[in-house]
Amino acid sequence: MQTNVITITVTNVVGGTNIVITSSSNDVQTICTTNFTTNGFSFVAKSRPNHLTLQATGDRGHVLFGGILLQHLQDISGSYYALGRKQDSPNFTEFLTLSASDLPNVYDVLAQTPTATLTGTAIVSAQKRLALQLMTQTNSIESVSVGSFNFRNSQSTLSTRFGDKKSGNLRLFPN
Repeated sequence: MQTNVITITVTNVVGGTNIVITSSSNDVQTICTTNFTTNGFSFVAKSRPNHLTLQATGDRGHVLFGGILLQHLQDISGSYYALGRKQDSPNFTEFLTLSASDLPNVYDVLAQTPTATLTGTAIVSAQKRLALQLMTQTNSIESVSVGSFNFRNSQSTLSTRFGDKKSGNLRLFPN
């Protein structure tokens, strides 16, 4: 059995480390291990032709992540408006502009609310999900939203957690 070893440098690690990925040509399984504990977790990964599973183990237990390979999706740049609800607050409307970033499926966001201008990031996935994070001008978290995204009509329904710990939702529509 032939084994290929690839070394990838990871930059989001306390103290820095390398990850060694070992793969076999007769087996689609890939094993990934770190040289030492990183950010309190050690990682083991298994890959299939179109799927990756990453298990992190640390003092706080096990965390399992799964995903599919990156697919370049249709560009969703443009103007949107969001109808929002926030716990114990009146309904609101936001106007958002999504601009393609240097990364695939990632967008820079400029949002205008009745009281503030916000900036942030949106990420859309092939699993028809959208994540939206908005920050204030002082880099405080305004909101983090996750939900479904419909590529046919560019609409999204998002569950939202606001910076003040209140929950709510956003309905995103093309403008």
